[in-house]
Amino acid sequence: MNIMLGFIKNNLLEVSGNYQNSQWKIIQDISVAQRYAYQQYDLKTVWADLRESNSLILKLSTDEDDNFWDEYAVPEIEKKLNSLHLEEGLKDSLFSDIDADLFNCYLNNKYKKNHPIWNMIEDAYFKGFWPCGWEGKYPEGKLVVFKLNYV
Repeated sequence: MNIMLGFIKNNLLEVSGNYQNSQWKIIQDISVAQRYAYQQYDLKTVWADLRESNSLILKLSTDEDDNFWDEYAVPEIEKKLNSLHLEEGLKDSLFSDIDADLFNCYLNNKYKKNHPIWNMIEDAYFKGFWPCGWEGKYPEGKLVVFKLNYV
């Protein structure tokens, strides 16, 4: 899937223009983004649980998919994150999330599943944002996205 690899190489986490989406809550504070992404309480929808319960990796991924992703996509994600000069802890967290999210998006496209959450997450990444949470009780509410200003 060259579209996904081309995107990772050339546009991952790069927002062009002042993008708005009524179905998103756009934030620019990394501490707020991390709260949405990793907090397990005081949220109507826990992001890690939402992503895990909808994951396509164990359901669809083959050895061929895993090998392709590990050989071609993972090094490009690492390369992109290294180029941003982020603090190590943030870089590691982002890598883990981006790797899993984009692999799910890849599988969603490859196997034509058209899964709503992965479609939304892919759209956010393709617009240059980091999807990091859900505001409200899923599926009602909004996708929370972080606009990385190369913190």
